[in-house]
Amino acid sequence: MPEPDNGNQPRAPLSRADATALAILRLAAAVSPFAIFLALPPFYNGIWVQVEGAMPWLHLASAVAAAAIAWLAARGNPEILAILGHPLILAPSLIAAVSILLLPWSTLWGLSVLGSPEHGFGALAFLDAAVLTAAMMSAWHARRWRTMVLIAVIVAAAGAFSLDALFQGARSWAPFFFSDYLAFYAIYGFVIVMAWINGRDFAYPRARYIIGGVLFLGLIILSANKAAILSSAAALAALPLIWKLRDKRLLGLICASFPILVGVATILVGPLWDDSYRDSLAGSIGIRPLADLITSSWPSLWSRAMLVVVGWQTLIDDPIRFITGIGWGHYSEVLLTNLTVVEGRLHEFIGQSKTYWDAIRRNDFHSHNIYFESLLSLGIVGLLLTAYYLYAIVRTARDGCLRLAVLFVLLLGTLQSFWFQMPHSLPVMAAALAALSARPKLNDGRTGPGTGPAIGSFWRSSSAALGAVILLAGSITGHLAADTARAALNANRNAETPADRHALASGIYGGITGGLEEIYRASLLQNAFSRLAAEKEEKGSIAPRSAERLKVLLLPVLRKGAEIKSAALTVTAVNVLAGLVFRFPEFEKNIPGMRGKYIDFSEMLLQRMPRRTDLAIPYFNLMIRDSQEPRALRTAEVLLSKYPSDAVALWFSGITLLANPEKAKQGMARMRRALEYGIRNRIPIAPTVLRRLTR
Repeated sequence: MPEPDNGNQPRAPLSRADATALAILRLAAAVSPFAIFLALPPFYNGIWVQVEGAMPWLHLASAVAAAAIAWLAARGNPEILAILGHPLILAPSLIAAVSILLLPWSTLWGLSVLGSPEHGFGALAFLDAAVLTAAMMSAWHARRWRTMVLIAVIVAAAGAFSLDALFQGARSWAPFFFSDYLAFYAIYGFVIVMAWINGRDFAYPRARYIIGGVLFLGLIILSANKAAILSSAAALAALPLIWKLRDKRLLGLICASFPILVGVATILVGPLWDDSYRDSLAGSIGIRPLADLITSSWPSLWSRAMLVVVGWQTLIDDPIRFITGIGWGHYSEVLLTNLTVVEGRLHEFIGQSKTYWDAIRRNDFHSHNIYFESLLSLGIVGLLLTAYYLYAIVRTARDGCLRLAVLFVLLLGTLQSFWFQMPHSLPVMAAALAALSARPKLNDGRTGPGTGPAIGSFWRSSSAALGAVILLAGSITGHLAADTARAALNANRNAETPADRHALASGIYGGITGGLEEIYRASLLQNAFSRLAAEKEEKGSIAPRSAERLKVLLLPVLRKGAEIKSAALTVTAVNVLAGLVFRFPEFEKNIPGMRGKYIDFSEMLLQRMPRRTDLAIPYFNLMIRDSQEPRALRTAEVLLSKYPSDAVALWFSGITLLANPEKAKQGMARMRRALEYGIRNRIPIAPTVLRRLTR
């Protein structure tokens, strides 16, 4: 049977101020599911509009709710004090706290706090989760507010799925550019509805399972998320094995561990999803039909595995990161730095041995695995806290919802081994957690309103107040940063806008965004160069104003030089400079010494990211063309001292050695080794040269 309604329990009457604070808290819970509509055009801001426009408002709503919690806790409200001690509040709060404590080890601490602008999951998002879950718990156990939450969830989910279906051809009016993210709404909606109808009388008791199953399958199919379908199958396959268990601790451990095992298994068998291995391995062990089915149906699974492999390299290179992590929102930095760990997949034009990897073109900003993302971001502590978060869902499940909680954790955890949610869905997740969890026990002897707070009240109210301040500051900072980037992007798009408007992109607020402006500048710089190239192709010349806009964006980067922290900005600067040197040599009049600056930036990139020699191919070509072979050879030798099998360094050092008759044989040997290590997946090789080397 459903738990007794908190709102029906005898209690001392609340003061007007306390009643108002409680109403604000519950209203925040009832309104928060509509956060998904903040991803629509009227709220666009920043560059990654479906995230950056919504996140400041979500932080603001959470800040208001946190302030109400702080007031009620200071007044000794027993319900709020009990909620604040709930494991589902403590887990995300601890993740947020650890994230802030580890900021000194983050390259760009702004990303760790606010999350990447493409995604928005940082320390503040976990604070949002804690505050919104507390608000939902308070609302769920009060009958009238519970009804409002249910209506809000149903309307928000229905609106999200409807908009996605109606505007597939015009994604701007769909909540997300990819409908796959709606799979999380399917899981949360299913759990909320099933928890709500649990214990209610049905003429046919099994009807609830039919209703729930149809609802879940329908929503999953509508989301078109293949990873969700696969994870659901894995979760349902595991469920019968633990169905009869009743020990919450054991069930919690199993459920928290299962998704990790799924993620590890995906990485280990990843080669089965790659065509080059499928033919040799799958065929030899007699499972070719199965392998064919998997590779044709789930081609992205191999990519998911490789995303983790690339990130793992960062931890191996610097084992201290197992303790400190690198901070939230840094995955794209990791991908850009270690991309070539996945060998032979950088270009589509050869296909010598291995297929092209689409992550290169997308520049993925998440590893698609929440457990590895936690390990990468916060070290081992982050991984353990994430596992504890899942464990707590089962451990705190209310009577009659244990099996539903187990299914929920298996579904959610397994899906997050392949995919990631957007923060817009946090309110609906909070509602699902509140619906599943047992009502927090009120502490006997806790001081009530008017008698002064206990020590526990003081610390909990102080923590909530601090959280409110942090969320408010993050909301303002995120909005200002996004607004700045949006203004600069509009300047890029409008040829009539004076070039000096780009000064906005340099980060007026850079001092308080922790390097976030470097991420924005990288995107704006690439956008400006792409528009310059398109203009040249279309009109045959470059308009002075277009050149000036690019110059205004590029000059601060050149001045900053070695002070740049972001891999994204470093890579973008090198690529843009290479494009200008080789395609627009006339741009030299706008930036004197452009060729020299390109060479300097290329060598800086190779020093910081020695695996990214693929980006240095134009650099080596320029060195050889300008008869600077000794400099090219020195650079290549440094690279080979770190990675002796680097195909690019071997190839170009071999070319330089060929010019010396005494070292021609050594040069030929290096070029042959470069062929063995996949240089043809980096650059096209002329047939005559290939025949000579393979003779």
